[in-house]
Amino acid sequence: MMKKFLIYIIVPILLSSCMKELGNYDYKEVNEIKIDSVKTIYNALQYAPLNIVPQISQTRDNNESNLSFLWLCTVNTEVDTLSKERDLNKEIVYAPGTYSCTYYVIDNNTGIFSLAKFQMNVQSALGEGLLVLSNKDGNAKLSYIHGNGTIIQYPDYLGKSGVGVNYHPKSSYSPDYVSVMCNDGVGGVMLDPASLTKKFDFSNFFYIPPKNINPQSYARSQDYYKSLPNYGGIYNGTLYTEYICNDNKIHMRYAYGAGLKMDAAMVPSDDKGYIASPHILGSNYGPTCMIYDEKNSRFLETKNTYSIKLSPITIRTTTIRKPFDPDNLGANMKMIFSDFGPSLSGNAKIYMIFDSLGQKQFLEAIHYYGNFTPAKRFKLDFPITSKTKFGVSYVTPCFYYSDNNKIHNFDVEVQSSLLRYSLPENEEITCMKSEYYSPKNDKNQYYFDHLRLYVGTKGPAVNGNIGSVYILRINADNTLTLISSYKNIAGEIVSFAWKK
Repeated sequence: MMKKFLIYIIVPILLSSCMKELGNYDYKEVNEIKIDSVKTIYNALQYAPLNIVPQISQTRDNNESNLSFLWLCTVNTEVDTLSKERDLNKEIVYAPGTYSCTYYVIDNNTGIFSLAKFQMNVQSALGEGLLVLSNKDGNAKLSYIHGNGTIIQYPDYLGKSGVGVNYHPKSSYSPDYVSVMCNDGVGGVMLDPASLTKKFDFSNFFYIPPKNINPQSYARSQDYYKSLPNYGGIYNGTLYTEYICNDNKIHMRYAYGAGLKMDAAMVPSDDKGYIASPHILGSNYGPTCMIYDEKNSRFLETKNTYSIKLSPITIRTTTIRKPFDPDNLGANMKMIFSDFGPSLSGNAKIYMIFDSLGQKQFLEAIHYYGNFTPAKRFKLDFPITSKTKFGVSYVTPCFYYSDNNKIHNFDVEVQSSLLRYSLPENEEITCMKSEYYSPKNDKNQYYFDHLRLYVGTKGPAVNGNIGSVYILRINADNTLTLISSYKNIAGEIVSFAWKK
C-alpha cells in the first residue's frame, strides 16, 4: 500500500517592534546543501534495480550525520516512497510509463532542505517467457522466467489457493491478458502481460459474475490442433473464442469486440443438464469447445463460434460407436486428463484418461473437421494416483506421466511404458505441461526443437522456496533432454503458461 506524505514547510512570522539601537549584530551562516549528479531523466527497466548515487556538498558540515534523505515518486496522483537511504538502489515494480520523482536532502538541525527533481521512464522487461504459478503459505505466487533466463517475481497479492495461470492472446479488437485463477471465492486477477500489473479482478471478466466464483480451467479455439503442417501457421490468428470452466459450468467469450467479457454459463441443448469436467479442449476445426459431462457420462461441444449452448458431440451416422459410445460412457466415469495428441492433415487424436471406481482407463478419439470418432479404449495397468501428472508428445502416439521424481512415457499403440527422465531423488513432481514452443524470430528451426515439457517439482526449501522448474525438450524418439533448470524459485508449482 502506498504511503502518502505531505511535506509541510513552516515559515515563521517574524514580528518586529521598536527596539533600542545597540549597534551590535550577531550573524550566523546558514548550512547550504547542494545536490549534484542527479540527472533530469532516468530510464528504468521494470523489475530491475535503479541505481542513483548523488554527490552532496554542505557549506558548514563536513560529514553527513546531520542529514536525512527521501526519494518520492508520484504514481496515479499519489506519492509513493521509493527509499529513505542516501543512494537509490531500488527494484522498480511500477507499470511501464513516465513518472515524476523528487529527491530530498534535509538538514535535521535546521529543517532546511534541498531537492532534485527527475523524470523516470519505466520500460517493460517482459517479452516471451514462461509464467509459473505456485502456492506458498496458502497464497498464490507468480514467477516469470524470461526467454533469456532472467527470473522475475510478481510482488503483489494475487489471491489464495492458486489453480491456474493462462495467457489470453491479443485479438483484432481485444487486448491480451494473463489470468491467474484462484479457488478462494474471489477468483484471482487479470494482469497486463506487458507489465504483469493488475488490470482488474477475475470476477470482472464476466458480464455477470457467476454466483460461485470457482475458476477451474481455460481453453480457446485455435489453441490446440497441433498437426505437423500447421505449426506456426494461420491457426494462431486474431479471431478466436475463449472458454472458461467455472464451478463445472462453461462460459464463452468471442474475442471480436472491444472490451468483450465472458457470457453467462452455457446451457445444454436438451433438458438433462450437465456437470463439466475441468479438462476442457478448444479446437480449430469447428471451432468448438469439447467437454465431458460427468453428470450424464457423455461428450458435449459447442457447434460454432457464437454458440451459447452445448450439444451432444457430432458423430457421423455411419460411425460405429465402439470401442465406446460418446453419448454414454457408462456410470462412474470421471475424467482425470485430456489433451490433443499427434495430428496430421486435420486428423487430431484426443488422449483421455478416466477413473472408474479406482480402475484407470485410456480412451482415444479422432477429431476431424468437427466429427468425433471413437478409436481406443483399454485399461491402464501402471499406478496412477491423485499426484500423477500428465503430458503429451503431439507428434508420436504416446503420453508422459509422472511417478514421484520420475517421468515415463506410455506408447498407446503397443501399450507399454519406458522410463524417460529422473529428477533428483529428494524432489517430487507437482506439475507437468506439454507445449509447442514457437519463438517469434525462429521459423526455420527443426520441428522437434520446439517441443517442450515443463516440469515443476517440490523439494527441500531454500530461502523459503520449495518449487523448482525443469524445461525439457521432447525428442522425436520420445526421449527427453534437459534444456534448463531453475532451482527453488517458487512455492509448490501448480500451473505453467507460455506468454508471447
